Amino acid sequence: MKIIKHIFFLILIVIINGCLKEEVFTSSKVKFNDDWYFKKVLNETSSNITFIDENNFNNWDSISLPHTPKIEPKIVNNQWQGISWYFKKFSLSKDMKGKKMFLKFEAAMNIAEVWVNDKKLIKHQGGYLPFVIDFTDVALFNAENTVKVRLDNKDNSITGPKPLKNLDFNTYGGIYRNVWLIAKGQLYITDPILTNKVASGGVFVTYPKVSKTQATINIKTHIKNENNKKQSFTIKNTIIKSDIEIVSSESDTYTLFSKEDKQFTANLKVKNPELWCPNSPNLYHLKTEVLQDGKVLEREITRIGIKTIKFIGQDFYLNDKKIFLRGVNRHQEYPYVGYAISDNANYRDAKKIKDAGFDYVRLSHYPQSPAFMKACDEIGLITIDAILGWQYFSKDKKFQNYVFQASKDLIRRDRNHPSVLAWEVSLNESWMPEPFIDSLTTIAHQEYPGNQCFTAGWQYYGYDIYLQARQHRLQYYNPKNKKPYNVSEYGDWEYYAMNAGLNQNSWGDLLQSERSSRQLRSAGEKGLLQQATNIQEAHNDNLNTPAFADGYWVMFDYNRGYANDLEASGIMDIFRIPKLSYYFYQSQRDANNSNGKPMVYIANQWKKNSPLDVKIYSNCDEVELFLNGKSLGRKKPNQNKMSSNLNHPPFTFKIPKYDAGKLQAKAFIKNKNVVNYSVFSPENPSKIKIDLDINGYELDKNNDDITLVYASVTDKNGTLLTDIDDKIEFNLKGNAELIGENPANLEAGIATILLKTNKLTKDLEIKAKSKKYKFNYLLKVDNP
Repeated sequence: MKIIKHIFFLILIVIINGCLKEEVFTSSKVKFNDDWYFKKVLNETSSNITFIDENNFNNWDSISLPHTPKIEPKIVNNQWQGISWYFKKFSLSKDMKGKKMFLKFEAAMNIAEVWVNDKKLIKHQGGYLPFVIDFTDVALFNAENTVKVRLDNKDNSITGPKPLKNLDFNTYGGIYRNVWLIAKGQLYITDPILTNKVASGGVFVTYPKVSKTQATINIKTHIKNENNKKQSFTIKNTIIKSDIEIVSSESDTYTLFSKEDKQFTANLKVKNPELWCPNSPNLYHLKTEVLQDGKVLEREITRIGIKTIKFIGQDFYLNDKKIFLRGVNRHQEYPYVGYAISDNANYRDAKKIKDAGFDYVRLSHYPQSPAFMKACDEIGLITIDAILGWQYFSKDKKFQNYVFQASKDLIRRDRNHPSVLAWEVSLNESWMPEPFIDSLTTIAHQEYPGNQCFTAGWQYYGYDIYLQARQHRLQYYNPKNKKPYNVSEYGDWEYYAMNAGLNQNSWGDLLQSERSSRQLRSAGEKGLLQQATNIQEAHNDNLNTPAFADGYWVMFDYNRGYANDLEASGIMDIFRIPKLSYYFYQSQRDANNSNGKPMVYIANQWKKNSPLDVKIYSNCDEVELFLNGKSLGRKKPNQNKMSSNLNHPPFTFKIPKYDAGKLQAKAFIKNKNVVNYSVFSPENPSKIKIDLDINGYELDKNNDDITLVYASVTDKNGTLLTDIDDKIEFNLKGNAELIGENPANLEAGIATILLKTNKLTKDLEIKAKSKKYKFNYLLKVDNP
């Protein structure tokens, strides 16, 4: 499965092949990520564009986007904050003259000022949502153009959240997502962010009526006429599935006067629709065309999924089927590069979440990448989509107005994504006055009218869905709660800092480290089993509540502004390597689920000091365990107070004494052996191997890509040696870059470094060499 390239022209070629109408396109959209210059500013007074000498960039870095202002260490305890500048020269072809010209930034941290041809066009607040610049009036078609961007990622009382030194995550910096250069004709489909009108701008798709036999698709298209004369035109909408036209409709003739804009509505009916859900994430493409005199002036493609959601009492129904959503929270940071990751890296993260057994992800605590949202649509991950917020509220009207605008922009950006269940227009763990909440929920329902809009918040008042972390429920749970209920976080804090409430600066009554879920992958079997046990207990407890969903905290280990260590409650480490708890969750997905398969995993390394109570995770009916070929019995899963509500409780085998060799688990469904898993006692170090974290999405040939390179030390049987103390030196041959500590320490048998490739990358050779044992391994990556 390879990533769908999100480039306008490629989508057109694939989906619109064979159109018979005459096409005189006046619009284009291309990535604007290459050939930038970058510089951090040491002198705070250097905030004017005269700071830039356009004839001398010797002291600037030549970079491409996405970009981070600083390569950070693995443990970030002094994240860079300050002023930085980006500069780019570019030319516009003569055939663009007379068109509307725009630059769209998917995100830039945190306060962005942009000049085009030395004309300041915007000062944008906030580092997680897009902004669009109309630079038509200053565009040059017979000379070189320039764009200058000044970024300030220091603490900001208007955007929040609380200062970095007290923050539970890092905000990083830079133009860390894509930038797009967009050209349009004078009669065009607008952008919802730039238009800034309620429930308007661009193409907005809703589904007023959905059943298995027919779906009504409501399509609103906002058009603007910037010609000097009135213009008449029609709008044609076509629904496409797998390159086949399903249904199409063309409007009557509309007329817009000069400088007038208006939203136009159409309804299409799809018979026997293939509905979107986590098990079958069916997607359609909506082709919206603006036609004049039979010629196609503009065409936009919107990927959509048809679904209907509702709550009956506290139960969640998707497409009229009651379901429970097992989920997880995700922070978007990567090691070393912070937020500056590729579209493919976002896709790989989404796939890891899906492969772990989850169908839902809470996007904590800020809007995440458009690429991640697209991946969720594609692979079937339901999302709760959040504005930025964490333990910070201000009475300042500027702050409150910023939050209101961010809520509008979030919904305008993501409203067509079928993966969105609810809008978390709530400042997480920040006590908000009721009138403020009223304003937020009103904004959400205005921006997404109808019965398919649901708001979610961590305060009970005002929101459609009540989000409550388990640590708060253990302190107080309202038995009179009749709202849809989501255990938004669990499994970490309640085991780490009992009764510490929400104040990270005064952790009282800390639980013993052995009890914590914050276990690095190098913590050893005891620590990792404790994390998995905590998770099992907490998830089982959640299933005793009326919750329709729960979200473990957290998917990946991550850095925090206030701490000098990693927050290690992830079920994968910061390098995206699984811990034992990953396999617990994987076992909770049914084997006959369309996204599942039979699985069995021995949570034991079978070393001299390994537990003799061997825990096995499986979604099968029975498991038989063998030691060196001898059966130790065949069992059904454990049933106790920690597993009474689980889909698939773990299995436990008590082995009298350690005997080195092979442990093998055979799993059975309906008395048939369907899957096996083996563990070998570790022997002496024998070799090293390299793996690339591709995870179904090959290295991008057309854009920069980021992936992880793993070097593992094993014995002759291929058993990972988790107790080895060594460093691995990585060397690279080819047009690419290694990022990270080099040599890299082995952590539980694996050393990791980042690989950054680009569109010029062809044949690569990556060599890993053990410092202590002198093993080496050469990996050739041909034409990635």
